[in-house]
Amino acid sequence: MSPAQVVGLTDAVAIAGGVENGYALTADGRAWSWGYDYWGQLGTGAPCADPAACHSGVPVLVAGLTDVVAIGSGSSTALALRADGSVWAWGLNNLAGNLGNGTSGSCTTTPRSEHCLTRAPVRTSISGVSAVSAGGVAMFAIKP
Repeated sequence: MSPAQVVGLTDAVAIAGGVENGYALTADGRAWSWGYDYWGQLGTGAPCADPAACHSGVPVLVAGLTDVVAIGSGSSTALALRADGSVWAWGLNNLAGNLGNGTSGSCTTTPRSEHCLTRAPVRTSISGVSAVSAGGVAMFAIKP
């Protein structure tokens, strides 16, 4: 395997990686994603009816986010810090409440809990944040 440039991204200022997807923050404050999307990791808001088709081989714009200054990614969840100090998250929101918005739900029950994932960014319950990071099923934020 050799490194390859991500097609369509020429002004990335930060990157993050999930289990099967990647993220980039561009100089204009927008967040981009590519890869697997079964749990809503791409943040586009688009539904996924067929797991085999839930992916993008090229970067797609994360829905509704502007003025992003930092990004982070857990295994199947991502987050963005906006210039106003608000934190937004999307993707898997299983029983751990990964999204930090006060909801959680089981994605293994039938029917799925309505809160087990979100396909578009949602604002978390914290504000006044200066930095974010993520890993596995945990997300972190620093408040000065």
